[in-house]
Parts: sequence; structure tokens; C-alpha cells
Amino acid sequence: MVDHELKRPYLLLDAGGTLVSPNAEIIRQSAKSHGLSLDVDAVLDAFFRNIHGLDLSLRQGGVAPPLHPFLGSLMALAGTPPSLVPAVLTEAERLCRRQDGGSWIRTFWTYALPWTRPALERLRAAGYRMSVVSNSDGSVAHQVADLGLARYFDVVFDSQVLGVEKPDPRFFHLVLEQLGVGAADCLLVGDVFMIDVVGANAVGVPAAHIDPLGLYAGWPGVHTRDLRTFAEALITGELDPLDPRLLAMR
Repeated sequence: MVDHELKRPYLLLDAGGTLVSPNAEIIRQSAKSHGLSLDVDAVLDAFFRNIHGLDLSLRQGGVAPPLHPFLGSLMALAGTPPSLVPAVLTEAERLCRRQDGGSWIRTFWTYALPWTRPALERLRAAGYRMSVVSNSDGSVAHQVADLGLARYFDVVFDSQVLGVEKPDPRFFHLVLEQLGVGAADCLLVGDVFMIDVVGANAVGVPAAHIDPLGLYAGWPGVHTRDLRTFAEALITGELDPLDPRLLAMR
């Protein structure tokens, strides 16, 4: 699967925070129903600040919170008064269920970041093969399909389906085995440093980290603003797949 002559790595792309984000428009509508005005950009900004807070906690030995507390923290960071967070979250869930009729999580995460499709188009045109590697509830393949992104990927790996989550080495070993590719021949990109980068590096998979707000100054590794800048750097050669910093946490 790896083009050794051109040294093209097989790309493993995280979903949430890399390809998609929480549906900022649904959050905005939910807040509006309670008399609040939230800016979509502020919601996305809050999402990545929340991810950074998660990474800081994980770095100190903490554990990832359940989904509802994570989303509640996101809404608070976006400007929702703490007393209204539960009501706004309940309304967001209601709106998602109304749109989907099934898993509200599937709809809540169906927001493709604006640069996702152009970046994937560039990578595919440049000859890169790709799969999705996500910690999810079994709905990530549906999300990718709903957004019309499935055609870019060989496989969509969902932790619920695999039975194990990142950063557990078993997750990555299952992915590599099913793809028939070696760890050193891959390159992962994801947004949660302590889950995506640390997990990948532990099994020898090089990894780049998404840091759109520049919050990880001083952290080891390779950081990139978003999938768009990652694709540009990789295609132009600015990012060398053999850069040892991509394995900084090994």
C-alpha cells in the first residue's frame, strides 16, 4: 500500500477535530432557543480549547471525561452560562434526534470543517491512500458517508466496532493488520495529542498533531494548524514523513 519509491506514507486520519467537529450550527440554534447568542467561530474555538484542556488533564494522569461533561465544558467555553448548559445541551440533543431519528451523536458530529474536502481532494490527487481511525460509538462510518467523504478512504475504523480505543496499542495493531501495512510506513494526523500522537508513536506510527489555536507551544512533536496545512506541507515536501519529530513520543 505504500509507494516506497516516492516515500508516500499511508495516511491514518482521526475524525473528530481533524475531519469533522461538533455541529456548531446546532449548538448556536440550541443556545438561541434559550435567549443566547453564540458565534459559530466561537464554538469551534471553544472545541479546540476544550481539547487542549483534555490533553493537559491526560498529561497529568487524568482520564477522558464522558461525552456529556465534555460537551458541557465546550458550551461553557463558547459563552453559555453554566446554569444554562444542561438545557442547551438537551436542546442540541433534541435537534439532532429530530434531524436523524436515531443516534443523536451521529448528527451532532456531522459538521465537516471547511477545508476538509479540499484537503482530501489534494491528498488523493497526489496519490495518497487514506483510512479513518476514530474513537466513536459505532456511527463514524455513517458520519463520513453522510458528508460525502467515504470515497476518499479505504476503511473507516471505529473503536466501538474494533472493541478497543486509542491510545491502546491494540487499536493500532488491529488497524495495521487489517490494512496490511507496517507502522513505519504510515503517518497519522489527529487533534488529541495524548491519545492520537502518543498512542500512534507507542507502536511506531509517526504522527502529526492538529493545533489550530497554537496552544501546544513547547510540546514535542510536529504540530500543524489543520488538515489543509498538513496536506500542503506533505505534498510540497515541507513535511518530511521521515522527520524524527513525528516519533517524538516513542
